[in-house]
Amino acid sequence: MNASHELRKAIITALNAHAPLMAIVTKVYDDVPPNAVFPYVSWGPEQWINDDADCQEALEGSLQIDVWSKEIGYRQCSEITDAVRKALNHAPITLADNALVDLEVEQIRHMKDADERVRHGVVTIKAMVEVG
Repeated sequence: MNASHELRKAIITALNAHAPLMAIVTKVYDDVPPNAVFPYVSWGPEQWINDDADCQEALEGSLQIDVWSKEIGYRQCSEITDAVRKALNHAPITLADNALVDLEVEQIRHMKDADERVRHGVVTIKAMVEVG
């Protein structure tokens, strides 16, 4: 299976299974439906670059997890991004066809969305994957 797709599925599954996160949000989505109930988490943009070694094909990814809240202020948004960080930073996620070397949360940002009633959190993650 494609490393990007396999890791995305595994991360979304891990987040949906993380009880502290799911106590705050309704769901973690790969593709957000039009009727999604706030607060929720969604998969954002990703970028992959080759990181091959002499004897191993590998990829380094920059992944974005988006957090969406309609609570006034940033308290809830911040709680959700922190729960995502705790669930994913150096998480021991196993892939069937490829090998996850490491996930590292690199940055967390909070901002107002274009819709001023919505708070948007962004968790940026670095992923290292050896391609099977």
